[in-house]
Amino acid sequence: MTNVYPLPPQKRSLDEASEWLARLDRGLSEEEQRELETWLAQHPENRRSLLRLASLWDQMGGLSRLAELFPQERKQRKFLYPAIAASLAVIVAVGWLVVQRSPDLSISEDRSIASVAGSYETEIGERSTVRLADRSVLTLNTNSLVEVTYDARQRVLVLERGEMSIEVAHDPARPLSVIAGHRVVRAVGTAFNVQIVDEGQVELIVTEGAVVVVDDIERRGSSTPRTVTKGERVLLGVDRETISKVSDSALSAELSWRQGNLIFRGETLAVAIAEVSRYTPVKFEIADERLKQLRIGGMFKAGDVDGLLATLEENFNIDSERPDAERVLLKAR
Repeated sequence: MTNVYPLPPQKRSLDEASEWLARLDRGLSEEEQRELETWLAQHPENRRSLLRLASLWDQMGGLSRLAELFPQERKQRKFLYPAIAASLAVIVAVGWLVVQRSPDLSISEDRSIASVAGSYETEIGERSTVRLADRSVLTLNTNSLVEVTYDARQRVLVLERGEMSIEVAHDPARPLSVIAGHRVVRAVGTAFNVQIVDEGQVELIVTEGAVVVVDDIERRGSSTPRTVTKGERVLLGVDRETISKVSDSALSAELSWRQGNLIFRGETLAVAIAEVSRYTPVKFEIADERLKQLRIGGMFKAGDVDGLLATLEENFNIDSERPDAERVLLKAR
């Protein structure tokens, strides 16, 4: 018998731990409980990853459930709880500093402990992708602004307006938090999309791993963290926040902007035009109220007004007039 065995890749272990943490947060069935125990027994790294993420993500309930699986951790929980609360307070404080838009930018030679304060911005119709100091990949959609603050303990991005997608580099010692509309979306190594829909409402879509959402950062301790996992979407800031599954095809359509495209799959003309308007200064008017409910589909280049009008005319019998360079009037043929 040998005691030598290969370690599982850290990324896989952390991803799987994220999924289990989400299930713990929602409650396990008896079958899932057995599956979790089997997964934990497969390798010591699985246990370490689950405990690490639970402490980093402020999952108080999750830690309580983990204590039932790891009795030796019970004595440590009273020390973990204050640390978790303190870590969230640090995020709030850093978020406030970022909103002040400090112009300083300094990056130490050691990239693992980089200290950064800066901003990234796109104009209407622009799209930008940048690799951040920790090797996370940030993509900004049209008319967006993100403030970035990194230090040796945490990574914080404040989405001031617009939409962003991020592939988070794994760094368990420095969780990454996105603050948008008084919500904190927190992750260690995952990928997700955040859009400020309007004042007070934020849409979150998770494409890899899992994230934790904390509401109302100005009222500390007033909200319960919620976990959103891969392939799920939630609209924050509405009366009834519901986490829903997103199909692969719908996900591709939702995030097609990252390739410079807009994909519609039966949305009404009114909804489609509202989305198109984000990418151009041209103002659209729909002459016929009934026309607004016409459902359309297809792929369009973001910002290509002429191409859009040609497609509407050829495929949907919608004519257009341009009273001036800044306006387009749509009407049924």
